[in-house]
Order: sequence, then C-alpha cells, then structure tokens
Amino acid sequence: MMRSGIFQILALVAVSIGWIQGQQIGWGGQYQSCRTPGTIALTFDDGPDATYTEYVSSTLRLYGMRATFFLIGNKIGSQAVQSLYRQGHQIANHSWSHPYLTQLSTAAVNGEIWRGGQAITNAIGRTPRYFRAPYFDIDERVRSQVVGQGLIPVISNLDTNDWQGPPESVIINQVTTALRNRSVSYIHLAHDTNANTANSLVGVIQAIRRARFRTVTIEQCIGQPAYF
Repeated sequence: MMRSGIFQILALVAVSIGWIQGQQIGWGGQYQSCRTPGTIALTFDDGPDATYTEYVSSTLRLYGMRATFFLIGNKIGSQAVQSLYRQGHQIANHSWSHPYLTQLSTAAVNGEIWRGGQAITNAIGRTPRYFRAPYFDIDERVRSQVVGQGLIPVISNLDTNDWQGPPESVIINQVTTALRNRSVSYIHLAHDTNANTANSLVGVIQAIRRARFRTVTIEQCIGQPAYF
C-alpha cells in the first residue's frame, strides 16, 4: 500500500520548497497555485460522469486545451478514463468514495487514498501522484497519509463553486474577474458533473483567452510529475 521511499522524500521536498516560497503552497501543505504568473490550470472534480465528462473533454479538445481530472475511484469505468487519458488530459486521485477524510480512522484514510489511485492504475496502467481531498477536508494527520504514500496534495485558489448551481453567467464572471490580475496564477476548480459547468466552459475559455492567460496542466503548473 505504501509508495516507494524515494517518492515520499520527493513529495516532502516539494511541500517544503513551497512553504519557503510562500505562494504555491496553501493551508494543509497543499499546492494552490502555479509557479508562473499568467497561467491557469483547469481542473475538474468528482467524475467521471456519464453525461458531462465527455462534453467537457470534447469542448477542451475543440480549443486545444488539456486539463486535470480528479476522479472518484468507485465511479471509474475504464473506457471513460482511457478516453480522457488518450486525449492528453491528466488523471488524478480524488479518493475512492468521496468521504470527509478527517472523520475517518487513519487506516480508512489510507484505504481511501490507495483504492482511489489503484482504480486509476487499473484503468490506464499508470498511477497518479496528485491527490485532492474531497471537500478540501484535510488536516495534518490526513496530509501525512497522503504524503506518506508519495502523493502530492493539490487544492485550488479559483473555486467556481459550480456545485452550488449558480447561473452560467456567474461562473464566467467569477473567472473573468479573477483573471484581471496577470501577476498571479491559478489552479481552477470546477466539476464535470454539472450542466452549468459544461455549458459555461466555452465562456470560461473565452475569458481565459481575452485575459491572455496560458492554460497548463497541473504537471506544468507545479513542476512535479503527474504519475509514478
């Protein structure tokens, strides 16, 4: 269940560097932004979804963009995940069943992390290094289990809150407003499980282009490999 010692060391070093820089790493020792100002990493949580994941990925492909999908292990079907992977998107771990991790025993936390990653490995033949805790529910105990498995915790500094069901215009305006400042970088968060997210994506992409931000994957964003 434990990752190799070398990846545990690399993950700890990555977190330590971020703390020294004081910007890339947010609360809980998690990556929250990119290394390069004027860049934005698009990320989508809670898939794969039978209705909207393909729509989101097709829209991204139309505009020549790649994103990072944080998937729930017990929702994974090989065909959907393989399609995302073949299109050049990065696949990341969002736990096995999307629980509040801080409410679980340490053994259960480890199981959620490991099983989520294993489901992805079984689907695409590669094991993801990025982990996002459901609900951003993480404390030092949970973080130590994530890093202990050699994983890199990732959150966001541009949360669209699309899961609350806002109108598409609100999602687009939120992104547009954030991107007025080109001296910063963003890890964007949305969900490929909602109609409003899918329907607002073209508007979000257009806002990114108007603001002259460059879209990147999480690997490009934080400079850490996406897979073991």
